[in-house]
Amino acid sequence: MRVWRVIVSVAVVGVGALVILYFFMERLERKTVRLEFNEEPAVVDTSDNWRVEDLPERWPEFFNDSLAALGEELFATRGCRVCHTVGGGDLVGPDLANLRKRATYRWSLLMLLKPDSMQQYDSTARRLLKEYGVQMPNQKLTPQEAEAILHYVLKGGRNQNSNSSGR
Repeated sequence: MRVWRVIVSVAVVGVGALVILYFFMERLERKTVRLEFNEEPAVVDTSDNWRVEDLPERWPEFFNDSLAALGEELFATRGCRVCHTVGGGDLVGPDLANLRKRATYRWSLLMLLKPDSMQQYDSTARRLLKEYGVQMPNQKLTPQEAEAILHYVLKGGRNQNSNSSGR
């Protein structure tokens, strides 16, 4: 009789632990999103309270001056200028001129927001990592900051060339 109680107790605790583990894993599962870029799945961690579906898919028709100004400041202060130019040629990373023709807006936003996930799962991001040999750091940008940087890139980084000594 005593052995039976032990077996039942272990079974109840085991089932309880499995239920808790299931709900924990379910919660973790919701924080990642599978995407398809170039017909290859990508997993992007969206635990920062934004959803991939909330990110615009298409490039804006025109750049927003106030966002571009913020983007210029972020481009300089977050270290983007160390690795990238907008029309000045490749540095440690690719030149971002004409990015609109090479990548979608959502892909570009995701590269700014979650470069670690993108470089792990996206074939284009992996190819760029292999080509340049340097992993793009995660600057922990908000979606609004990422959009501001892309508006600056969309603007063409026009004020960047006047500060070329600051590269």
